Amino acid sequence: MDSFAEVVSAWVAPFAIVLIAVCLLGTVGLGLLVGTIVARIRRPTQMRESATEESALRESTLTQVEQIYVEPDARSPVSPTIRWLTRLSVASLVTAVLILGTVTIVNAFYFESAIGWICARIESSRGIKVQFDSASGSLWTGEVEFTGFHAQRADAERPFDVKVEDLYLDLAMPTLIAAPAFESVVAQRVTGEFRIDLDAEEKPPRREFEIRSFEMRAAKIKLVGGARNGRPLELPVEVDLWSVTPLRSNWLAHDLLLRSNAQGRVAGVPFEGQSEITDEKRFCRWKVSRLPIDVAAYAIGPPLAWLQEGKLDFALEEEASPPSSEMLQMKCQIRLRDLMVSVPENLPIQAQVAAAAVTGWLETHDRSLELEFPITMNTRQFANRLSPWGAGLEQAVANAMLAEMGRQSGTDVHSLRRQSAEAIERFQEMLGK
Repeated sequence: MDSFAEVVSAWVAPFAIVLIAVCLLGTVGLGLLVGTIVARIRRPTQMRESATEESALRESTLTQVEQIYVEPDARSPVSPTIRWLTRLSVASLVTAVLILGTVTIVNAFYFESAIGWICARIESSRGIKVQFDSASGSLWTGEVEFTGFHAQRADAERPFDVKVEDLYLDLAMPTLIAAPAFESVVAQRVTGEFRIDLDAEEKPPRREFEIRSFEMRAAKIKLVGGARNGRPLELPVEVDLWSVTPLRSNWLAHDLLLRSNAQGRVAGVPFEGQSEITDEKRFCRWKVSRLPIDVAAYAIGPPLAWLQEGKLDFALEEEASPPSSEMLQMKCQIRLRDLMVSVPENLPIQAQVAAAAVTGWLETHDRSLELEFPITMNTRQFANRLSPWGAGLEQAVANAMLAEMGRQSGTDVHSLRRQSAEAIERFQEMLGK
């Protein structure tokens, strides 16, 4: 999602520069022109006032004073300051008009070339190569519709290669100066490959933005990741529909989790996300059925990493009233099926002690095991995070799941790990002496 956010934030910049230049030059020109006109109007008035004062002191020269000051427009010279302001105001207005005229001509006859220039700027500034088969729309309204849109980055840390057959962007032009916003972004028939690293530090977009309505339809992508929790990742994801309202760059993780409606398949099994926000409450629910343990273990880690085979039914539900509540009181339901349990040999000793206690109990429930437990988080944990993993959701799920397994098995897993770590530390101190 960070790659998508970077493309969107980079797309905003050229539009913002043009709009700011036109507004700035137009404002300066109009301001100076108004100031010049006011100065020209006030100058004769000041002269008349001066003439009146002098006439009271020099009654004998009243006729000469009136001749000089009563008709100053024809005789009094224009000051250098007013002349300079007049030229500057005219120059600013002419420049603004030229920019507007150029944009009008480009919009009418060279729109696709202008979009190509913007894409070239994205590549030079962000290292993201953007190509397209055709583009249509309007620079005035901020609407652009692409066919055959292709974006790729060969960055060693976060490479991606994605194609979108039909992409529609509707940029709200009045918002560019302060906080850029898209009225709508719709991506249809998306294909590509993304490399993810759930342990890497997330980098928020350089420029904040908001998409008031985001939709992705008919997407087939592959997520690829290096070894994590003893497993590599090659995960096919198919999305029939994914909509988020709104999608904000500084709250991406929050909006993806709590404001999404989605349907599709992950690793060939169906998933579904539902959300609803009213004046009285907010509600969201995610569920997936018969997900391979390998996929869940990659994301969550222990205790699922202690399972070699099996299937998982997962449901996460959150409801709050009022909807502005900062606390996330989530309920998680997990059902494990057809398990094969094995403690990894490369675990630290203290983790092996806890794992052995839990896995021995799991082996007696290898056919089916149901777990239900609460998860408490704060919405502030999701601020400036690009994914729920970056906000720590998977760690919260893992800790709560481990605690529930310990409760059902009669084993205080966290206490075992702590006691084992303390015992190892004491043993190391004895060796040091």
